[in-house]
Amino acid sequence: MQSVTEEVVRVISHQDFRQFIHGLISDSGPRFRAIVEGSFAYATSKATIQNRIVQDFAHLKRKVDKCEQCADINAFDQTFVFEDFQAEHSDLESIKMHLDRLQKWEGKIANNIKPLETKGLIWAQGRKLRERLSQRVKTEQGHMKEYLRELAERKARESSTGLIEIRNRLKEPADTLAAYVGYCTELELCRQKKEHIAEQKKRLDEMKGVLSKYKGKDEGGYGGFGGGSGALQGKIEQLASDISDVEALLQQAGETVKEALEGNVEELEKRVQEEQEKVSALIEKISKSETLMQASTPAKEALEEAARYKKRFDNSVERLAQYQAYQATLKLPAPAVPEVEEFEKQFAVRHRLWQIRQTFGEQQRRWYGENFRDQDAAAIVATVAERATELVKMKMAIGRETQDEVHAAATMEVQDVKRHSALIAALGNPSMQEKHWVKIWALCETPPATLLNFSFQTLLSQGIDAHLERVEEVSAFAAGEAAILKTVSEIAAAWEETAFTVRGYRDTKDRFYITEVEELTIQLEDHQMTVQTSMGSKYVAEIREEVEAWEKRLGYISDCLDEWLIFQKAWMYLENIFNAEDIVAQLPMEAKLFV
Repeated sequence: MQSVTEEVVRVISHQDFRQFIHGLISDSGPRFRAIVEGSFAYATSKATIQNRIVQDFAHLKRKVDKCEQCADINAFDQTFVFEDFQAEHSDLESIKMHLDRLQKWEGKIANNIKPLETKGLIWAQGRKLRERLSQRVKTEQGHMKEYLRELAERKARESSTGLIEIRNRLKEPADTLAAYVGYCTELELCRQKKEHIAEQKKRLDEMKGVLSKYKGKDEGGYGGFGGGSGALQGKIEQLASDISDVEALLQQAGETVKEALEGNVEELEKRVQEEQEKVSALIEKISKSETLMQASTPAKEALEEAARYKKRFDNSVERLAQYQAYQATLKLPAPAVPEVEEFEKQFAVRHRLWQIRQTFGEQQRRWYGENFRDQDAAAIVATVAERATELVKMKMAIGRETQDEVHAAATMEVQDVKRHSALIAALGNPSMQEKHWVKIWALCETPPATLLNFSFQTLLSQGIDAHLERVEEVSAFAAGEAAILKTVSEIAAAWEETAFTVRGYRDTKDRFYITEVEELTIQLEDHQMTVQTSMGSKYVAEIREEVEAWEKRLGYISDCLDEWLIFQKAWMYLENIFNAEDIVAQLPMEAKLFV
């Protein structure tokens, strides 16, 4: 108070103030301001106020900075979409993790975002941010709990439905073996399903605990599950009771199965034995069947009988496979059936023998009876060799010492054609021309009316097999001639596409010279050597005229090229001379004639 009084006295006693009072001056504002600002009290008060304001701002900034700890909550508010979460997650762990996080966020918001912070004359308001984030957290908590309620409700319904299915499937087993095995299968599936439901019940207990942990103040019981305070607990208790009833039912069913096991095992062993005996009987029938073991049986009839045996065998194998599946279901040993392997081994040999006789007979009739010039001789020879090799392997499977009439007949039929393989290959040479066939038929007793259509059987009937060496000689000549003619044709084609390269001589437009003759010379020398080699071949006799024609052509080309190059070299040499100025001056007429 004393300080203020002293400052007031100082102002009143100031000369400028007295003049202003007496009306001597009117422009007093700046002067009074200077008087005030120049006072010590003003300066002290100003500094005090500034310091206080800075301290207040710093205090509020520290309070506001705490809001940054809720940045993750704000980001969640901006980006989280519950529908997306619902589409991607249906497991309790994910839901629980989110509920834990949301609950922590509630405390985080309360501790770090205050509705209003004041300090002196300054204040900071966080009410809107706090309300927005708190409301979003509560909303998502509600969504998560509702979603968890729906999952629990669905799991409870599925579990109850599964227990009803188990009760319905556990009927009394029928008297048949198939029904008993089916009942055992159903029983095992029901046990597995019961275990799954028991696990589901544990998950329901966990869901109940989560809902209880995160229940709101306005929610009773276990989070309002099912619309009632004890609805979830009631469903879980009922489910536990139903699981106990089903366990008792499964135990009773297991005892029933155990009581009937011995009788059904005996029945199963009996049926397996019956099928084994059937297969053994089929093996014996195949080995003693006159139809399958006599070579005189028509192939079609034998194959039909074999198909009947195979059908009966397949039926037995199908039943044996079914019985082995029964053994696996009943956890019984399922030994292999050796009779099956034995039948397959014997049937494969017998069936293939008759297939060979049928197909090879058809092929032989076609090879011998149809126009030979339309036949593929190489394919015939390859097929015959393949069948002969196959029959040798089959003999090893049958047994070297075992006499098999059908195998012997098939071997004889194949060997009958195989002994003509060389003849067929020679006659079927694709290089054979009309002139060669004339030579072939000259070996026969009666030539055919036409060389375009005749059968191999006709050739055999004319005794052609007695002239195999001559036929092979004619065929070899045909092949040799064809090879030479092919070579000559390739040479002709090469020269048909060969072009001489010429260039303009200096700056003239009507004078050219040949160049790049190295490759031409190499090609010419190679072709001349090839033709000379062909001329020395023993197969050239009947085509000598064509080969000699190309020998002459190549000689002409060689002579022409040599003369051309000699003339070109001489002309280019003389052209330099006759174009010299002194020569033109001395021999003007000769120079003019040269160019």
